[in-house]
Amino acid sequence: MVQCSKSPAEPVWTTFTAEDGLANNWVTAITIDPMGNKWFGCMIRSISCYDDRSWTTYTIPDEYVCGWIFDIVVDRNNNKWLGTLGSGAVKFDGDTWTSYNESNGFPGNDALALATDTEGNIWFGTRGGVVKYDGDEWVTYTE
Repeated sequence: MVQCSKSPAEPVWTTFTAEDGLANNWVTAITIDPMGNKWFGCMIRSISCYDDRSWTTYTIPDEYVCGWIFDIVVDRNNNKWLGTLGSGAVKFDGDTWTSYNESNGFPGNDALALATDTEGNIWFGTRGGVVKYDGDEWVTYTE
């Protein structure tokens, strides 16, 4: 992860690696939560949080993610949502991991892009269209 600070002179770049506390050096997704914490989806099966002072890394249990984390967003309840290739969508509330895939209502096993809206919905870009989750129901848009 690289950070840039702009000053009147020259920009200053800071590089963070696994030696600094990042889960690993292969970062595939980044988001910032409402408190300013930076969240990083890393290969393989881990997310790291940087609060501008220290790092915390969470290892995702094998049964929830098979590998690639394509995207990460934080919802209004501070849940971290991960979009994965092969494991659908994964939610992390800070303690518990929950997987959503073909076996329990998510339309497919790939969630490649994620976004939240002002109404609290989570949006997913999938191979089968766009999916909206309102906390109760999955709606797929294909046209």
